[in-house]
Amino acid sequence: MPPEQDNYLSRPERDLIQGNHAMDPSALERVQQLESLRVQLEAASMRYKAATAQYRDMLEAQTEEAAQGPEATDALVRCLQAEAEARVEYGRILRMFTDLAMHGEVPQARSAAAADGA
Repeated sequence: MPPEQDNYLSRPERDLIQGNHAMDPSALERVQQLESLRVQLEAASMRYKAATAQYRDMLEAQTEEAAQGPEATDALVRCLQAEAEARVEYGRILRMFTDLAMHGEVPQARSAAAADGA
């Protein structure tokens, strides 16, 4: 694991990964969960950025052409909805990652209702 990607790990966890100590099964599980969430967070961030760029491009194109029909407006609304959904997903994964990295809370321990309401 490159050093710039393991900033969310504690020093003992980095030592464990580098083979300096025997890895405790719970520490190994935490490290694996963090890495899985980091990958998911990166993918969600890319989807959110792409959706935002697409919405901005579409909005710019629509304002440049005053005579747009309802189909263009519908497409813009769908694009905005996709951007909002991507933002919500990114925030959900970011909360799970932060809860685990900073507070040691295992993501599966959160209920679906708590995840939706948070």
